[in-house]
Amino acid sequence: MAPYSSALAVENLWLAARAEGLGVGWVSFFDEREMVRALGLPEHLEVVAYLCVGYVDEFPEEPELMQAGWSKRRPLAWVVHEETYGRRALPGEEPHDLLQETVANIRPLDAKALGEAWERQKRMTKPAGALGMLEIISAQLAGLSRMCPPPIPEPAAVAIFAGDHGVHAQGVTPWPQEVTGQMVANFLGGERSATRSPTRSAPRSASSTSAWPRSSRPPRASCPARSAPAPPTSPRAPP
Repeated sequence: MAPYSSALAVENLWLAARAEGLGVGWVSFFDEREMVRALGLPEHLEVVAYLCVGYVDEFPEEPELMQAGWSKRRPLAWVVHEETYGRRALPGEEPHDLLQETVANIRPLDAKALGEAWERQKRMTKPAGALGMLEIISAQLAGLSRMCPPPIPEPAAVAIFAGDHGVHAQGVTPWPQEVTGQMVANFLGGERSATRSPTRSAPRSASSTSAWPRSSRPPRASCPARSAPAPPTSPRAPP
């Protein structure tokens, strides 16, 4: 129960601070082990929240998660249940069953929008089927939304994973190991085609790097001799 009590205490602190004109930030990205060492915390303590409190210049009109496109505010009725889970209702309102409402809202794909989507695919300047599953998904979205072209699902996102690790020593790519870092910088700067589509929010980075010590790296894999092509004018990420 201790973590839950701590979370409730954080909520009370947050509300009280806001009433006094203070801002509170819940720090989400940090190395817990480094923080424990820096603050000299006993090992038996469990870190529930890392908060920063202080005066701010202004309060945003909406939460930063909404501004950045990470999440949307959900109705309060979604978290209030009466008697049994799923019977959602605010005090004084008639409860409603989420499962029954969801099932009732499931409709077959709209045949007209689905047909228009496939006809639209035929008019595009590309070989038939060149986009693979994307063509099927786009047609299904049109059928679900009952309109063509369908609205873009929000929040739209592209996940790009990049690693800098010892497998490069096995000769899996002719490009220098530094190219990976250069490409990640290009992605974050919005300079690559993959970051042109989801323009509603700025690119974000969450990186993880694992490196073998030079002394323990596996031996370079033997492979037929080949001449490495000249480096590209625009860096490419290793496969």
